[in-house]
Amino acid sequence: DKGGSIPKIAWKKLKQIVSRKSDDSAELKQKKRAIALTILRANAAMILKQGSLLLGWAYATSRATRMGHSIVAAHQMGLSIWMLFSYALDGISVAAQVLMAREYEELRIVENNSDEKFAGQQKKVRSLSIYMMSA
Repeated sequence: DKGGSIPKIAWKKLKQIVSRKSDDSAELKQKKRAIALTILRANAAMILKQGSLLLGWAYATSRATRMGHSIVAAHQMGLSIWMLFSYALDGISVAAQVLMAREYEELRIVENNSDEKFAGQQKKVRSLSIYMMSA
């Protein structure tokens, strides 16, 4: 038996990857850490939101189980409908954020060029962005 089992092979490969010496300079390592921290900070709000939702669902489910089978069934139906709409709205909101970021960038380019013909479009983008931030 030359190769061994799949977990043993995977473990050997993982040990090889981890034990490799990094040729990265200190400056490159610092840049990588800065990028990782930026990503973590950007996603902290999403992690907090998802964690609080999970805790809320767990609490509501534990309360429903103490009330009987029909209550648990109704609770599950309500959660399923809520999840359907929340995922649909999350998708729409992410798409709106991406589109608004593009429009905002174009607005900044137009403002830097100071073209007067885009004044109406600038007002529209500003009002839409204010609306999206307040929603």
